[in-house]
Amino acid sequence: MSENDASSSSTAPTVKLRFPILEAMNKFKAQIRKQSQSLKKMKWSYSVEFITKPDIDVEKIIQTYSKNKFSYRTPEANEVTGKITKLLESVKPAQKLANLKSRMEESKQVLNTVTQKVTLTVQQYMEVDKLLFNIKEEANRDGNRFIDVMNLKTTAINTLKMNARSLVMELELCMQRADKMKDEKLMQSVFEQKLFLLNAVQRLDACDMNITQIQRSLTVVPGIAKTEEIKLDGTPSQFLSELEQFKPQLRHLQIKKKTKDPIATDILEAFEGYVADINTLINYYLEIARIMKFGTAELVHSCSYWISVVDGRRGELQRIRWGLEKAEESQPDLYNIQTLIDAAIRVISETEVFLTKEREPMDDQVAKQLGKLAIE
Repeated sequence: MSENDASSSSTAPTVKLRFPILEAMNKFKAQIRKQSQSLKKMKWSYSVEFITKPDIDVEKIIQTYSKNKFSYRTPEANEVTGKITKLLESVKPAQKLANLKSRMEESKQVLNTVTQKVTLTVQQYMEVDKLLFNIKEEANRDGNRFIDVMNLKTTAINTLKMNARSLVMELELCMQRADKMKDEKLMQSVFEQKLFLLNAVQRLDACDMNITQIQRSLTVVPGIAKTEEIKLDGTPSQFLSELEQFKPQLRHLQIKKKTKDPIATDILEAFEGYVADINTLINYYLEIARIMKFGTAELVHSCSYWISVVDGRRGELQRIRWGLEKAEESQPDLYNIQTLIDAAIRVISETEVFLTKEREPMDDQVAKQLGKLAIE
């Protein structure tokens, strides 16, 4: 399952999702643990601690790595000791290893920070995904019902306004007839009914505007604060660069001397054991540095993607919550709108009854007048 698949699917919280980013993170951790096995090749269990001390000198090396503890030194042994001292002063492995150890710890901290951010981001995704799943059910139930109610009210308002305008036209015809008949009382009655009807239309127009405002309020959603982006720290890359610069210098930590002096031989072997441990540690550091450099970069890239996914879902959650809240807040307005709709229905019904009552006498009077004209 790709990252895009995981982010775009609508999944019930009961279904366990695979997260490639977690799999990658666990893979890097496993690779680091596997590399630590190489440290078992070192002379002592405390070799790492010993060789990374900044104050290591030839005497401490001999004391730690010597097989035999001679109480005296031969001239040849002293010569070997002097050569080792010069090499240590030239290459400075103790100080550089101490610095590399610190850089290693810093790189580990960078990786730990990234993995913590990855874990937190995945947890946030799962939490917001669960909330989104639940609220979508509520939105499908309550939100759709609210939209249906709004649509029904809009349809009712438009229908009533159309009927009312049609009745207004009929009332105007009645007024014209009443004017011809010089019936001021009837004219006043028709005029008042027309005012009632026009007022009802105005209230329906206000209802229409109110519904439009409610609909707009559902779409004007306040934005969410974006999650701070995770940035790539250059420490692991710098650590690898320093290791690659130091690695070739280890070739200088060699003494090409053959001797039959047992004390000199013991010192040479002690120094070779020290150098062998340095090589083992540097090779370990190199492998770890590569894993951390490329692993951290990959995790940062993937984490940035998942952060954007979480923010997107948080935004969607915010929009749905906002819509449901606004729908709830709009209930009093909808109640008032329905009250005005009911009032408009009554006015229209009364107008229809009024027209039915007044139309017949008016038609009779018009017929009589026409009859008189015909007789004359």
